[in-house]
Amino acid sequence: MSDLRKDPTRGRWVLVRPTTSGQPPTGECPFCPGNESLTRPEISAYRKDGSPPDTPGWSVRVIPEIDPYFGVEHELVREGIGLYDRVSPRGATELIVESPEHGDAPATMREEQWEQVLWMYRERLRDLKGDSNIRDILVTRRHRSPGSRITHPYSRLTAIPIIFDDVRRKLRQCRDYYQYKRRCIYCDIVRQDLADGDRVIHATEHFAVLAPYAARSAFETWILPRRHGCSYEDALTEDVVVDLASLLKSYFGTLAGSLGTRRSR
Repeated sequence: MSDLRKDPTRGRWVLVRPTTSGQPPTGECPFCPGNESLTRPEISAYRKDGSPPDTPGWSVRVIPEIDPYFGVEHELVREGIGLYDRVSPRGATELIVESPEHGDAPATMREEQWEQVLWMYRERLRDLKGDSNIRDILVTRRHRSPGSRITHPYSRLTAIPIIFDDVRRKLRQCRDYYQYKRRCIYCDIVRQDLADGDRVIHATEHFAVLAPYAARSAFETWILPRRHGCSYEDALTEDVVVDLASLLKSYFGTLAGSLGTRRSR
């Protein structure tokens, strides 16, 4: 069984898990409508006309990963082994299938489809935060990474019983900034960059799209809310969702067009 182990020389947590082959390839995309039997039973879905679970008719579908890093079935165990610390892999690893269309991409998904994806993020965050053993949740997306077996559009949601190292460092920096200045660092970034205009890619009523001052890679982009808020799920309202969906489609469309990767539908 996999577990989380803390490196005492760096203070970082490492996921140690046995090598697995994962789901064997079948020649069919398991995320396409009609292939629901190729995945584990769905956790949640937005469906039309009341179609039953694990059948076609969905617009956004959430399923457990076939070979999950973390699972709700594990008992949370925190133990010391001599000077070492270990935590059992209590949590969740879910896949959010963003569209029934296999060829969809962030740049081609309709705004209405983006809105449903954003609402589903909120639904899953609220549900998982109800588990007191979960301390951090991360939503990631890799679009058709080289070597990926599955190219159907999906996001991965990972919930774990510790704070991700990168998030912990950010929280420490934000706390130190607030203790010194009594202001939110992200609110200050938004105010300054909007005033300067040098790093503003786009701005809407609710969001600012910025090229960060100390970008770590090409095309690194921050999308920050213009109104202070501490949680995605509580800040999401109908007008915010509409604004963010339009922004995401526009941004990814511009990015894909610039890179020559946009595909017509």
